Amino acid sequence: MQLDENILTCVGFLGCNRKSGPVLGGTVFFLGYPMTDELMAMYAVTARHVIEDIGKRSDDGSVLLRLNGRDGALLSHPVPREAWIFHDDPSIDVAVAPLDGDLLSTIDHKLMHLSSLATSETLAQGQIGIGEELFFPGLFKHRHGDTKNLPIIRVGNIAAMPSEDIETSWGRVRAPYLIEARSIGGLSGSPVIVEVGAIRVKRGNKPLTLAPGAYLLGLIHGHYGCEEKVWDAVDVAETDDARRNSVNMGVAIVVPADQIKEVLELPALRALRDLMVAAENAG
Repeated sequence: MQLDENILTCVGFLGCNRKSGPVLGGTVFFLGYPMTDELMAMYAVTARHVIEDIGKRSDDGSVLLRLNGRDGALLSHPVPREAWIFHDDPSIDVAVAPLDGDLLSTIDHKLMHLSSLATSETLAQGQIGIGEELFFPGLFKHRHGDTKNLPIIRVGNIAAMPSEDIETSWGRVRAPYLIEARSIGGLSGSPVIVEVGAIRVKRGNKPLTLAPGAYLLGLIHGHYGCEEKVWDAVDVAETDDARRNSVNMGVAIVVPADQIKEVLELPALRALRDLMVAAENAG
């Protein structure tokens, strides 16, 4: 399948500042949550374990968003560790950070639209099932780009629908998808888009919208690897020898879109959206 390259604009890279310089450690994507006809909240979305890992490595307590600027220059946008919102349920590997809407005017990135999420209602219609083709854009640490972000695309198929929780080296993950795909270090947090028919994206300045038949299935948690018969399902920065030398089993774990929506509907984020709408009405 050939994809519209605009889909690459919905992702950026995550990292942190170290004494030796910036270090990259995952993928982030951008989601638009419409509140009124004219007002939309903007969120950075990734895997919770990526933020936790970066938080441990960061020398200044911030998570860096590595973004492409509209002027062609790379931008490094710090987001404090405490700005990332997690679910109360530790089995949900999702992290969300509200972003200033003015940031969108300075970066060469698009938001994915909330309506693209493959929620339980979508699944109930029987449109998505085992074997569906999918793809996910994200960070390939060996080719991240010197002057701009250069994400790659990995492809695969749904191998198992959500049913039971599974245990990973990160911890319990609530009822994920399993996909046939070679996830790699750096792709944790990448948006996973499932193809039901041809995938196209609508061009223009508005949020990136997937055509009918394509959905945001969820985000990458990690992959199964085997090193001395030890299963490892966390897919972070691959900075130690054990991760570099592990064997990728070709099965990756995807956090379902419903869990992303659960985090977006947490009281703290709903309250911020209410304030935005109130300010818009008052102005």
